[in-house]
Amino acid sequence: MSYKNYQYVWDYDKNQSIDEEFIKNALLSAWLYTPSKNNFMPYKVHVLGSEFSKHKEELYWLCLGNEIKANGNNFTTTEELKKYEKISYLNLQGCYPAYHNIVDAPYVLIFTQRIEDSPNQFQQEQIDMGYVFEQMAKGGQKRESARKNAYLEIGMFSANFATECLANGIDISHTLCFPGDRKDWTQEYFNFLDNHPILVMTVGKAKNYRFKEVQIKDPKPDFDRIVNILKRD
Repeated sequence: MSYKNYQYVWDYDKNQSIDEEFIKNALLSAWLYTPSKNNFMPYKVHVLGSEFSKHKEELYWLCLGNEIKANGNNFTTTEELKKYEKISYLNLQGCYPAYHNIVDAPYVLIFTQRIEDSPNQFQQEQIDMGYVFEQMAKGGQKRESARKNAYLEIGMFSANFATECLANGIDISHTLCFPGDRKDWTQEYFNFLDNHPILVMTVGKAKNYRFKEVQIKDPKPDFDRIVNILKRD
């Protein structure tokens, strides 16, 4: 029931450090207990610690640029992004975008798709018998099928990781407001990414959470609109 402690983090407390060994163990637990179709785990988790502050700042600008593009504009320079940020957020709303917590977070996780190139013994035996696994496809429709599989499994992995964090008083948040194609992550800071980004997750001790008055106006859809329990006549 650790998720009952979840609240969206508005900004993280930079004075609260997170033990690196805890993060590693929480990730190990998520790896251990997250199931995977055919045991391929077609994704990778890139972990940015406190020493990657510039990477996080550039990731924030990338997210802001993606928002601008989604809203029908296309500002490309940092100066243009800063101008948009000031006019649209700091002046009009008096705050930063929700995903600005990327900048403050002690840890940022970037999940990407992963193409398997080293199958285990059982997988190789299946391949030798003629089986084709989409998790090994380098292109085409099978790679897209593997990407859909990665979406699901990343959700399970991130939920397991979040459970460990929340149970120990550590906050997490997520964002999907970024370009989904690796080719759009052009900054040198992201050279370590070898495939399409799928999810960004932040980790740390919250300084402020999302405003209560906003949460009241922004509830989830009602249970019965989401869960359809079928009954026979």
